[in-house]
Amino acid sequence: MRYLTLLLIAGMISACSTGAGDSASDESSENDYESREDSTASEDTDRSVPTGDNSRVSVDWPGSYAGVVPCADCAGIYNAIDIYEDGTYERVTKYLGKTGEAQQESGTIEWNDDGGTITLSGSDIEYLVGENVLIQRDIEGNSITGDLAARYRIEKTAQRLTDRYWKLIEVRGQAIPEPEDPKMEPFIMLLSDSVQAAFGFSGCNSFRGNYEQDGLRLSFSTMASTMRACMNVEYEQLLMQALEATDNYALNAGGDTLSINRARMAPLARFAAAKPK
Repeated sequence: MRYLTLLLIAGMISACSTGAGDSASDESSENDYESREDSTASEDTDRSVPTGDNSRVSVDWPGSYAGVVPCADCAGIYNAIDIYEDGTYERVTKYLGKTGEAQQESGTIEWNDDGGTITLSGSDIEYLVGENVLIQRDIEGNSITGDLAARYRIEKTAQRLTDRYWKLIEVRGQAIPEPEDPKMEPFIMLLSDSVQAAFGFSGCNSFRGNYEQDGLRLSFSTMASTMRACMNVEYEQLLMQALEATDNYALNAGGDTLSINRARMAPLARFAAAKPK
């Protein structure tokens, strides 16, 4: 009798043990399934938002960029691009040396899957995004090669002298009034090309020449202008004299005001960074 009782107890223990094992197995399978679901959801998120070492997450890409890219039948195509943190942008382009107003567009930037390049929605132009620079791609999205490849860079404008549109705001201490026609605004641009061309508009005549820069030293040479006669542009001659006398320059802390100087005297002329009209 005692032997039979022991057999019954052993059988009950075995049954309980088996049931507990099945329950643990079921719970483990359920947890594995939920883990796989979470992993799949995470993978989907990773695919939609790039992570790791790419321009979208590692580069300080919002900001103002400016540059002059090559043009087949003009002095160059000036680009000013403002990119904002919300993924929108504004772009101004101007065919230098040609008549006509500057073109303006706005839209959103679209990142590629790798988070390395952006496309502007308003023009379908693609740029490789680097630290403080946008590098234009060709029409098929490939890197531009050849002798002019280095000129397809559009860089952030802070503390840059070249490839920017500088609007004249003062000459010899005289403030420059806003012209009634925005296209008559006096300005100067210095191109970072091999010949270091400088050109602009004096409020009446177009002028062109060359510049030399070494650190903060700056000088202009071979300046020539058209010979149009204008009324009420008294500052034109003062500007041309200021350019001829310049031997150094300075930018303010924000990089948006340029002064051209001679020695340590008061500025000959002052310019503000702007966008062409």
